[in-house]
Amino acid sequence: MVEDTLTHQEFAVKIIGKRALLAGGDGLNVMVERRVLQLASGSPFLVHAAFAFQTKMNVFFGMEYMSCGDFYQLLHRNGPLDIASARFYAAELVCGIQFLHSRGVIHRDLKPENILMAETGHIKITDYGLALENMHGDQTATGFAGTMGYMAPEPTKPNPRFRAFKLDKIQAAEAPFSITPAGQAMFRAPHRAPSQEPPAHHIWKGDLEQGDVMG
Repeated sequence: MVEDTLTHQEFAVKIIGKRALLAGGDGLNVMVERRVLQLASGSPFLVHAAFAFQTKMNVFFGMEYMSCGDFYQLLHRNGPLDIASARFYAAELVCGIQFLHSRGVIHRDLKPENILMAETGHIKITDYGLALENMHGDQTATGFAGTMGYMAPEPTKPNPRFRAFKLDKIQAAEAPFSITPAGQAMFRAPHRAPSQEPPAHHIWKGDLEQGDVMG
């Protein structure tokens, strides 16, 4: 975190070492992340960039500072959310993802750690390091990306090719699944306690049911 000495406004700063970028071949991903951080200013549910610059050794992204932590910390501290709160946050999550999709961007790494809490009680999606650009309509994507446990099932298959937007939609569905109390998930698989694991396997099989609480 840094502070503007004139306005005293606080910012979060992401520092990326150029040596690690070159070693991992991630230079293009950083440029994508920078562009998505810029366009994210068009949605109140996305973390956006305040500034960016580079030195000989590092790249710096300055972003709005979210002082209330992330969803993982919230759940660890308070336990599962009630259904009304889960619906509220799920709606904001969908709004943020819909904005990205309308600009041809898929996130690919939605999970509680990448959903930040604002002091106002609203959420903002962050971390666009795995995002893909210029994805429209029924375009397909390939490759393995995301966090195990929150990924859509298609990328885990051999030689995957899948509709790009489906990735975010499945991850967005899993978020409320993982944050609601046991027995009250918005989506659930038959014959399995909703708190046991994310439902990606059941989504792939097509046996996911809509919970009664969605009405």
